[in-house]
Amino acid sequence: RFVETFSGDALDTDRWATVNVAGTNTFQMADSVDGGFEIISGATTGNRGMINFGGIRPFDPQAFELISTYSNGNIIYGMYYVGLTTGNDFPASAVDSVSVEQGNNNGNIQLRTSIGSANTTVASTTARSEDVAKTFKLVGTGSNVIMTINGIDSTVSTTNRPTAKMQPAFMAHAEAGAGARAINIRYLECYNT
Repeated sequence: RFVETFSGDALDTDRWATVNVAGTNTFQMADSVDGGFEIISGATTGNRGMINFGGIRPFDPQAFELISTYSNGNIIYGMYYVGLTTGNDFPASAVDSVSVEQGNNNGNIQLRTSIGSANTTVASTTARSEDVAKTFKLVGTGSNVIMTINGIDSTVSTTNRPTAKMQPAFMAHAEAGAGARAINIRYLECYNT
C-alpha cells in the first residue's frame, strides 16, 4: 500500500520523478493552506508536465485500487489526468493507462482506459469544474475499471483495459495557447488487491 499526502516543503524525490513531457513546466509545493503539490504546465500549446514513479511500475492492471484528491485550474484549453500509466504521458500511443480525465475536450469528467494506441473514454454524470477538490477512486478488476467521484458517481469501462503493470501519475496539459494550466494534488493512495 502506497500513501502520499503531498505535505511538507518539497516533493519526495526518492518516490517521485518530475517529467517535462513537452516544454518547460513548473513543479512545486503550493503556497496555500492544504494546497499540496502543484504541477503548472508551460504556457505554450501542447506543454505537459507530469510526476510519476520514474518507470517503477508496481501496480497490477487488473487488481488495483487508487484513491486521489486533487483540484485543477482553468478547464478551458487545459486537460488534467490522474491515474496509472506505463509511460510518461496520458494518453499516448504505446502507453497502457487508466485515468480520470478532466478538461477542455469534455463536458463531464471522464474515465479513460488505454492499451497501446487503442483507448476508450466513458463520461461520468459529474460536470468538470475548476478549483474544487474532488476525491476520485479507480478500481481495476479482471473484467472492468470503475471510477467513482466523491463516493457517489460511478462510471465503468470494459474495453481497452491495460495489461501491463503501471505507475501512478498526475499531469497538467496546456492546449490551444491559452496559457499555463495547474493541477494541485493533495492525496494519493494506491495498492494491489
